[in-house]
Amino acid sequence: MTRWRLLNSLVIITFGMWKAISAYLGYSTLPTTIDWILGVMWALISYWASLLESEHPTIGKWLMQDDLKEASMESSISAVSILMTISLNSDLDIRSEPN
Repeated sequence: MTRWRLLNSLVIITFGMWKAISAYLGYSTLPTTIDWILGVMWALISYWASLLESEHPTIGKWLMQDDLKEASMESSISAVSILMTISLNSDLDIRSEPN
C-alpha cells in the first residue's frame, strides 16, 4: 500500500462516516450538499493523481510508489480507534440530553 492509496482510502472512509453520522443526527440537506461538493472535488483530484501515477511513475515516488504495509496497518488501527471514540462520544452526548 502506498501513501496515495492510504490517503485515498482514508478520505473516502472519512466522507462516508461523516455522512452517516450526520444522517444519524437528523441532518439531510447539508450533508448531501457537502458530500456532492467534496465528492466531486476528490474525484477530480483522484483522477488526476492516478493519471499522474500511471503516466509519470518517477514523479512523486514518495507518495505513489513507496510501500507502507507495516505503517499502514498501524495507521488504520489508529484511525479506526479515533473514529470509534468520536462516534461513541457524540452518541453519549446525544443520549445525555434531557427529554
